Amino acid sequence: GVARKMFDVLAREKINIQMISTSEIKVSCVVDAAGTDRAVRALHTAFGLDAPARGTPRVTEAAALRPGPRKPAAAARKPAKAATGKGRRRG
Repeated sequence: GVARKMFDVLAREKINIQMISTSEIKVSCVVDAAGTDRAVRALHTAFGLDAPARGTPRVTEAAALRPGPRKPAAAARKPAKAATGKGRRRG
């Protein structure tokens, strides 16, 4: 299946798998940072993911898949305006 193909590709590339996690719909593994680009390229080729779809930019480096510096979720949103009470009618 998919997992066996993935492990065969990584073994052929001599990329050591440090950790494996599986579920019914996903197989994930951790590899050394030095082999990440090679692993991603080999797996993309093996599964036919190296050809871009029409209108889709091609991702060629694993760095694009790594999480980078991110803003905290609260900082990403604009702060809500504080209610000042102006314009309210009192009855």
